[in-house]
Amino acid sequence: MQIVLTVITVALIVVVGTALLIGNKLVDKMVHKDSEEAEALLAQAAAKGQRTSA
Repeated sequence: MQIVLTVITVALIVVVGTALLIGNKLVDKMVHKDSEEAEALLAQAAAKGQRTSA
């Protein structure tokens, strides 16, 4: 019985850890995309001679 609980616990830790790593990669991609879009908007505003708060 103890071995079964240990196996289940280890399996849950692996699944949760994998989910966190995948989620972290997705968030990292979204943040990178957002920062690229923000840089493009700032460059566009600078080309027009507008003042920005950033």
